[in-house]
Amino acid sequence: MIEKPPESPANRIRSAIAEIIANVTNVGSVHSELRYISKPSELAELYRYDRDEWDDKKRKVYRGFAIQRAAAGDVTDVATGHETLTAMGRQARPYSFQIVGHSSFLDGAATEEEFEAVVDAVMDQLDRQHRLGGKADAALAADGRVLSSGPSRATAFEFRQLAGILCHYCEITFNVIYERSVVYVD
Repeated sequence: MIEKPPESPANRIRSAIAEIIANVTNVGSVHSELRYISKPSELAELYRYDRDEWDDKKRKVYRGFAIQRAAAGDVTDVATGHETLTAMGRQARPYSFQIVGHSSFLDGAATEEEFEAVVDAVMDQLDRQHRLGGKADAALAADGRVLSSGPSRATAFEFRQLAGILCHYCEITFNVIYERSVVYVD
């Protein structure tokens, strides 16, 4: 049995990002972590996107997004902005998340334009949600809050394989600053 990972500010923020992305039209499946399954057919099914009117040849279509934490920056004191922390106060840590998207390439079906429009909609939705729209704050209440988030930035558009299927691929970078109260003890 696989145990659920411990809750951390970064995991709660990641879940809030996934919730925001899931509300975008035609986004496909959304995973709060990268998914790698040893059987290609099972991995492909995680990204299966049923949309009959989109492909008149009834080909299977795969589309989805996954989120991973790309970096966590140095902690700074909120009051001073310096890395030297006071004995008591508020500290902030920047996190960078990478959002990876895949969508089936179907020759002659304008899939590139369709996928790019979905990527733009994902970025717009993230950018409109200052502080992640407060979605992470309830889960972070005991620990802190999201001080700021965004803007999003698409850093790659290319073709890649997903479970042996040729797909459009993108990477979106999204930054979040998390703030919490601290009391240091000697």
